[in-house]
Amino acid sequence: YRILFQIAPKAIGNDIKEYILNLTHTRWETKGPWPLRDEYVEEIQRLKDTLLTQEEKKVFSSIERYFSLDEAQILKIA
Repeated sequence: YRILFQIAPKAIGNDIKEYILNLTHTRWETKGPWPLRDEYVEEIQRLKDTLLTQEEKKVFSSIERYFSLDEAQILKIA
């Protein structure tokens, strides 16, 4: 459902949309068995210091920008 929500959100029912939105909120904003956004950002910052090429640095900068978005911005992307 998550992939369908990203590529064709109008094709799924409201109950599934609500489930996806709740899941996104839970995974993005709460601590659980999944990695936290802040942990990803810290790891990216550490790795950027060891990267060798400009291309690698560009990729990590893009990922870092994504993780700096708040939940509402993430849902707009989806």
